[in-house]
Amino acid sequence: MTSRFNTIRVGLSIRQKAVEFALHGRFQLVHDDGSTDPIREGRYHATVAEACRGPRWGLRLRSFQAASDAETFAGRARRNELPSEVHRLGRELRDGNGNDLAPYVWVVTAGDFQTEAQASAGAEELIAPHADNLGLRAYPDQWLQFDALRINRPEGGRVRIESENGTSFTLASPGRIEPLDEAARFELAEVRIGIDFHWDHVERLSFRGALDLAVDGEALTAVNEVDIESYLLSLLGSEMRSDWPKEALAAQAVAARSTILATRGRHHYGEAFDLC
Repeated sequence: MTSRFNTIRVGLSIRQKAVEFALHGRFQLVHDDGSTDPIREGRYHATVAEACRGPRWGLRLRSFQAASDAETFAGRARRNELPSEVHRLGRELRDGNGNDLAPYVWVVTAGDFQTEAQASAGAEELIAPHADNLGLRAYPDQWLQFDALRINRPEGGRVRIESENGTSFTLASPGRIEPLDEAARFELAEVRIGIDFHWDHVERLSFRGALDLAVDGEALTAVNEVDIESYLLSLLGSEMRSDWPKEALAAQAVAARSTILATRGRHHYGEAFDLC
């Protein structure tokens, strides 16, 4: 498979009770011990065989470019009796010469909530008593609003996969299905696209790359791990017309690739994917 430095993990179906998918071409199952088994073409139904802990959410207080600054601020928050944690957002990156880069940002969060909605609703009550001491409020009558950030990753659990002919097997989460050649594709039912835009809808879509099925609480998330160049093939057609000048398409590809590499792991920290 492609190096992890050149891949992107895309969330396709997030926290669903079941995932329906179809395989076209040659694929293999990857077990948690690294062993593999071939898996036939056809339609499959995946569900949670064993649940794991669900999402936890915190409130993003401040972001920093240096870990030391984040730890200092978190220390101040704790001394003010505001429970705080530091999280490093971003994924590892190498340049063309093989040098390790560090496209990270450190975020300080407060609180521990079971849902994103609970975190947002509890912001004022939790943070207001400490806002002035921490410099979080510029004006006395300012309403405090902080983004909710997921602060744990899905870990553990098992996935049950059943074929259309009745056979079934169980994999440790995330259950991984890898392509064995470039022609292999998988289809996923009811993929939501255009989220929160006027064209928001669901579709059955086909994808290159690997399919991961990650248990998250009592639900499943389907993730497509694909090399960035293959991802860009579909991305450009959704952002620009394919008949535009090649120079414009090339410039958009450079901008999109740079943005992906610089921000992987920041938008969906704590999730099983980089982008949705």
